[in-house]
Amino acid sequence: MNIIGLRKWFYGLSLLIILPGIVSLVLFGLRPSIDFTGGTMIQMRPENPVSISTLRSVLESNNLKDTMIQQSGNSFIIRTKPLNIEEQKALVSSLESKLGKISFDKIDMIGPTVSAELVRQAIILVFVAAFLIILYLSFRYKPVFAICGVIALLHDVLVITGLFSIFGVLFHAEVDSLFVTAVLSTIGYSMHDSIIIFDRIRENMKFIKKHTFEEIANFSTLQTISRSINTSFTVVLVLISLLIFGSPVIKWFIVALLIGIISGTYSSIFNATALVVDWTNFRKKMKEKSK
Repeated sequence: MNIIGLRKWFYGLSLLIILPGIVSLVLFGLRPSIDFTGGTMIQMRPENPVSISTLRSVLESNNLKDTMIQQSGNSFIIRTKPLNIEEQKALVSSLESKLGKISFDKIDMIGPTVSAELVRQAIILVFVAAFLIILYLSFRYKPVFAICGVIALLHDVLVITGLFSIFGVLFHAEVDSLFVTAVLSTIGYSMHDSIIIFDRIRENMKFIKKHTFEEIANFSTLQTISRSINTSFTVVLVLISLLIFGSPVIKWFIVALLIGIISGTYSSIFNATALVVDWTNFRKKMKEKSK
C-alpha cells in the first residue's frame, strides 16, 4: 500500500474536517463552562434519599443542563450557571416540590475556578512545549521533521476545538478544565506516535540506500502502522466503555479524548510523514533549479 502516494487525499480529508470547525470557531467560538464563567453554588441536604440521576433530572427540568453535582453521603453540592435571586427561589421551590423537604446550607454566587490568568499561562505553556518539541526533533532528526511534527499537532488541536465549537452549537457542549486536559493529552499522544515513525525512517535510511526518500518513508510508515492502530484501538475501546457506563459529568471530556486519540493517530500516520516528504521534495526541486 502506498500511503505516501495517496497523501493528497489524506490532506483533503483533514481539510474537510478542519474547515467547518474553523468557520464555527470564527462565527460561534467555544461555549465556556462555569469553570471559566463562574456561577451559582448550592449546598443542600435532602431528608429523603436522592440519587444523582434524579437530582440531575430535576435540574434539567429547570433548564439547568451540564451542571456539576458532587455527593457526600446525603449531602450535595451543585454548581450551575449564574442564577439571580428569582431564579434561585424558583429552583429551591422546584427541588422541594419534587424531592421533599430539603435543608439548604448555602446558596452563593461563585467566581470561575479557572481564571483568565491560568488560561493565559496554559496557552503560553503550549507554545513553550511546541518550541521544545521543535528543538528536540531538530537535534534528534532534522528541522523538517520538527516543523512537520508540530504542524500535525496543530491539526489535532484544530480538529478538537473546531468539532467542540460545532458540538456547542448543536448539543450545547461546553469546554471546561477537563477539555484543556484532553487537548494537552492529545498533543503528547500524537507527538509520541509521530516520533515512532520518524525514528523508523531514520533507522531505515541508514540501511536502505537504493530507494528514494519517499519510498523509505512509505515503507517505514507501513512498518509502524499496525502498532499505532492497535494501540489507539485499545485506548478507544476503554474510552467508549467510559462514555457508555461512566458519569455524565465527564461525558464531554471522554468525547474530547476520543476525538484527540483518533485525530492524533490519523495525523501521525497520514499527515506528519507526508508533510516531511513534500517538504523534502520541494527543497530538492529548488536546489536543482538553482544549479
